[in-house]
Amino acid sequence: MFLADLTTILKKLINVFQSDYVALSHIKPHLRTAINSISESFIGSADVQPTYGIILCNYMDRNNINQETLPLFIRDYAEAMIEALQERFPNSDLYNALSIFDVKLFPKTERQIATYGQKEIEFLGNYYGNSKVVDCNIFVRIIDKEKLLEEWNLAKFYLESYSKRDYNFVKHEDIFLT
Repeated sequence: MFLADLTTILKKLINVFQSDYVALSHIKPHLRTAINSISESFIGSADVQPTYGIILCNYMDRNNINQETLPLFIRDYAEAMIEALQERFPNSDLYNALSIFDVKLFPKTERQIATYGQKEIEFLGNYYGNSKVVDCNIFVRIIDKEKLLEEWNLAKFYLESYSKRDYNFVKHEDIFLT
């Protein structure tokens, strides 16, 4: 019964990836929703008991099962599932920042274009413009933050021109249409 409720939560996340068009920025809120839902349903918090999902709750009611007698694997499995999702998408802020290059998400007005992508470019500049040490390995910066911002202020107008075209990169009958 637990797995049926958990599967319902995960199915909604999976459906996002099965849609015809998935923008990088669409992943973050759905991932957060799935993690919060799993946590609320099967883990709870210091102040709130888990809700256990509809199917499991109905099963518990029909069989007079008390929450305290539920197996510990429910909480353990839910925590492992959340950890796996977080490991699979460790840098969702990076994915979200990269979404500025998606022409389907490009703003439609000049006013919006003026400030479009500023926060994301700043994030990308900090992410790729600073040296890092990971597991005793040194990764030197690969971009100049100031030049990135300068180039972005030009590149966004190239992207804008492409956003006005109707590109469709969906495969039909082994032919790619553009």
